[in-house]
Amino acid sequence: MNDVIQRLNEIMINKNIKQVDLAKITGVTNQAVNNWFKRNKISISSARMICLSTGYSLEWLLSGKGNKKMDDSYISNSRLKPATCWEMSNTEKNSIEFVTVPVLDIELSTGHGVINNNETEIYTLPFSASTLKREGIHFDQIRVVRVSGDSMNPRLFDGDTLSIDMADNRIKDGKIYAIRIRESQKVKVLIQNLDGTITVRSFNPKFKDEIINKEQIESGEFAILGRVWWISSII
Repeated sequence: MNDVIQRLNEIMINKNIKQVDLAKITGVTNQAVNNWFKRNKISISSARMICLSTGYSLEWLLSGKGNKKMDDSYISNSRLKPATCWEMSNTEKNSIEFVTVPVLDIELSTGHGVINNNETEIYTLPFSASTLKREGIHFDQIRVVRVSGDSMNPRLFDGDTLSIDMADNRIKDGKIYAIRIRESQKVKVLIQNLDGTITVRSFNPKFKDEIINKEQIESGEFAILGRVWWISSII
């Protein structure tokens, strides 16, 4: 067993999670997770998702160097007062809180995919705690990124900002998801097919459907990073 898998086991013990939980966190199959332990290796993308979910450092998990725990100061309760009280009921006005979520210097492609090696915060956005609660979303499970390309027009446009719920990786036909195919990250509509394959679809009819087969799913080549639940678009 190599050092990476040893450190992964340490995370599982400390966080009281099992292999099935790792599959849910990374959006891969249980078989794909089993393969990590059999082959003594894990993809960078899956390792990153685990670290984001558990609070451990990606550098530490992959190399054993640096701080073991991630600095979680990038997501914190905001000191902002409700600037849009007119949208809230009287009972909400006195109890509303905001959380600030980082907008990461990452682009998810609506086309053929992009490879992101760096995740740095460029600014933060406030989200109403009551909105997150109503939608069943935990603030520590969302990330905000930008998109590029035109394959999702007219639903998404180049430069739009969107938020991903990383805890939601179960396919609901017609919903938009952030996905990874090998090391490329995209935003697409997903459809679960009866034969176990997955259709990756664009809104723009100029782009053809892509079919993800069972082998790609089981090997971890394909992963669902999370569901797109919020979009900010300039019109």
